[in-house]
Amino acid sequence: MSKHDFRWDRFDFLMALSCFILGFLYIRIVFFGQQGLGVTLFALFFIGAVLAYARIKNVKASNESWFWSGVLLVIAASFALWQGNSVSGLRPLLLLVSAIYWVLILTRTTHSGTTSDYLPVDILRGMLILPFSHLHIQYNCLRSFLKGRVKLRSNVFYAVLGAFIASIFIIVAWPFLIAADTGGFQDLLRELNIYPLYIPFIDNQFVLQIILMFPTAAYMFALLAKGVYSGAEADREGSIYRFPEKLRVIPAVTVYTALIILNIFYVVFFITQAPYYVAAFRGVIPEGWESYAEFARRGFFELVAISVLNSIFVAFSHLFITGTGKNAGHFKFLIIILSLCSVFIAATAAARLILYVDRFGLTIMRVLPSVFMVFLTIVFIGVMVKQFKRISVMRLAAFTGALLICLLFIANIEGIVAEYNADRYLEGTLEEFDTSVLWDAGVAGIPASIRVFKESDDPLLRSEIRDNYLKWADIALRETDGTIKDTLQHMSVRRMIEEHRELLGLAAE
Repeated sequence: MSKHDFRWDRFDFLMALSCFILGFLYIRIVFFGQQGLGVTLFALFFIGAVLAYARIKNVKASNESWFWSGVLLVIAASFALWQGNSVSGLRPLLLLVSAIYWVLILTRTTHSGTTSDYLPVDILRGMLILPFSHLHIQYNCLRSFLKGRVKLRSNVFYAVLGAFIASIFIIVAWPFLIAADTGGFQDLLRELNIYPLYIPFIDNQFVLQIILMFPTAAYMFALLAKGVYSGAEADREGSIYRFPEKLRVIPAVTVYTALIILNIFYVVFFITQAPYYVAAFRGVIPEGWESYAEFARRGFFELVAISVLNSIFVAFSHLFITGTGKNAGHFKFLIIILSLCSVFIAATAAARLILYVDRFGLTIMRVLPSVFMVFLTIVFIGVMVKQFKRISVMRLAAFTGALLICLLFIANIEGIVAEYNADRYLEGTLEEFDTSVLWDAGVAGIPASIRVFKESDDPLLRSEIRDNYLKWADIALRETDGTIKDTLQHMSVRRMIEEHRELLGLAAE
């Protein structure tokens, strides 16, 4: 679509301007902040702005777009609810991806207008190709609308743009000029009654954030406007969508041979490991192993890795095979066997995890891979069903993954892990309370730590909790108090510490 295909109106102009605000808030609050109530408020502002723009441009939201907007809202809400140490690096990325994909679904600019087997290609196109190839349209929209309204020479637009850029740099330079002034400049400002001028949101990162605002705003507007103006007429037969078909270059016999060898390999492995698997499912240590720790710890993450490799192999088998023809039944049978092996691997990993948790308690690094194994198990079941019924495994994976991510983000996993271990320790079914769980949980471990401190009769454990963890947590909570990085969890545990400050022996603020 060329620039002449865009019929700009005042609503496009307002959206183009709004993208500057959205771009700055994203860079400052999400990209640089990455936590707290501010991220949730930004997401609400973004969703509201996009829905308003879409409604004005007569883009009707589908049921599927409401599902993905719900996913986006849950991910955004988790920032306001929990600190989320275990997913702190993952949440901002998934917030970005879900926001982009929601816009694609809302404007029906995916390959089929919905979630389909082209999901990875749709996301690639939505994140890179579509917006970056149309970064100029925000500038074109502003220029076109201003020229049409003021009815002056085009130089007026460039003068306004120059004034806007200069004002940005003046705001940035202002604090530095005040700091370097020896008196004359400040005297002039006082005469003009515009001193002192204090801009509280300016900090050391403000200059960089202003610079990044411009490409971010152009990116957002390109994604929105291109989707709104192309919509159902999006190029669904473009070269990027034909790319998967071009990958089908490996003869079927090659894939068959690889599948047969791999299946035989797994069957032999399972037969030789049968005594260990039986022991894992029965919850006992097999002969030759000295401790629960050695048996339970060894192999869990390796089994997770094997499941991932199998999923990649199954995907490549469908993607690269040139055709199955009359031997399609053989291909389906081999895929089913490999999928069954993968499901069995997941069950074995789960048995080892249960054995480990029963003996040593929970850790966050055991929960996250377990959730991922649940996801892979559902995907492999979908792969087996696909051999008999026409379904989209990618669509199943997208919805399953989105729901599991929402559950993971909204459930306060760190707090649950800490509380579980505290319950087990205080009940006497866990020999010792590992305080490393508290550090992994961040402030989410405060309720569990206070319970253990109050009820435990171990002076060394009580001292470690108070003198190390709780003192650190108290300082960390003060740093976020009253800022956009605060969360409801911060507020709750802050009150809890205040209620027990004297009992815990913590210094008053």
